[in-house]
This record gives sequence, C-alpha cells and structure tokens, in this order.
Amino acid sequence: MCNFAASIADFAKSMFSTYKDKYRRDINKTNDDVRIEYNDIVKENYDPKTTWRLEEPFLLTKGNTKYPKHLFVDENGEVFFDMDGWEQKVIEQELERNANLVCWIRNTPVGQHKFCLLRKQNKVEHSFWPDFLLVTKEDGEYVLNILEPHRQNEDDNYSKAEAMVDYVEQVGNANIGRVELIRIENERILRLDFATSVVRGEMKRVHDNDDLKNLFWKMNG
Repeated sequence: MCNFAASIADFAKSMFSTYKDKYRRDINKTNDDVRIEYNDIVKENYDPKTTWRLEEPFLLTKGNTKYPKHLFVDENGEVFFDMDGWEQKVIEQELERNANLVCWIRNTPVGQHKFCLLRKQNKVEHSFWPDFLLVTKEDGEYVLNILEPHRQNEDDNYSKAEAMVDYVEQVGNANIGRVELIRIENERILRLDFATSVVRGEMKRVHDNDDLKNLFWKMNG
C-alpha cells in the first residue's frame, strides 16, 4: 500500500511539473483568484534560490564599445562596455537577429543591481550572475530571457546548468523566455535552453561537465 501511495505521489508530482511548465505563462492571464490558488500550491514546494535587485542609479562601467538598447545609459543616452570575445559575439548576435528585443542589461556583481542565482559545487553554495538579461516583447507581453555565455573549460559549467534548471522550475508561471547556457566552439555559438522541457529532461542524464559537453553537441547538431 505504501509503495502504491508513493507511486501515485510521484505520478502526481510529475504531471504537475509537466502542466506547470506547459502553462506557466498562461497563468498570468487568469483572474486573481486562480493565480492566488495556483501560487499557494506552488509555494508548498518552493525553495527560493534567486535574488533580484534593480534600482536606480545603475552603476555603469565605462568601456570603449558603444551598444544600443541597454536599459540604463549615461547622461548622453549612451552606454559603452568592454567585453570579452564570447560576450561580445553573443550580445551582437542578439542585437542583430532578435527583432523582438526591447532592451537588455549587462548583469554583473558590481554594485547593488544584479540578478543572482545560487549554484552548488562540491556541496558548497556559490552565487553567480548570468551575463545578460534581455527583455523581449512576444504576443503583446514582456518576456525575460537569461543568457550565460561561459567557457567550456571552466569547472563550474555543470553547477551553473543545474542552477538554471532549478530557477526555471521555481518560477513556474512567470513570463520567462529563454534561459540559456552558451558556449562557442569552432566559431559556432552553441546553446542549451533550460526553459524547454526537452533540455531539462535531457539534464536528468547529465552528471558532470563531460556529460554537459555531450549534451551541447546533441542539442546543437
């Protein structure tokens, strides 16, 4: 009987996760009573591992390359950054190809303004700040996209991937678009979008950085 009850509980949890992922953005379109009831259910298993501060004035570092559409700018309405090659390639591709892009933020640990996730490596928790936050407008709604370009030889790749998966599963019905870990290999930009159920399902078979590398190639052809 206990095993049967446990199986039912596991099945219910699995189905709830499936429908939560499928309809997470649609929940925002319902009335207050439905959202309150839904959030009460989700909170039973909610373990916040995210901090998010966005206040003015935003601390801008002065660089040499001018970028458009940054949410915060200087007194002249401009923003200049110095980025490494990976960051630059990723944000330039986003600015060039994403017609729905409204604005973006270069997310750094500098100052009080940051979007921070917690990752766990060797049983120790660490903070990390995904490099870019992009706001797009899709079907009349503003959507947050989280991008983290990262070198494949860094030993924290797997823990960052886990943290991004955890974040997607926590936020539930929030207006989240892409949540991507990104790397560049042989001049190709490879992406894992943890906002998709397919990639999160594949992550269940990923246990270290080598498995993660294989998943990058599997999902990017």
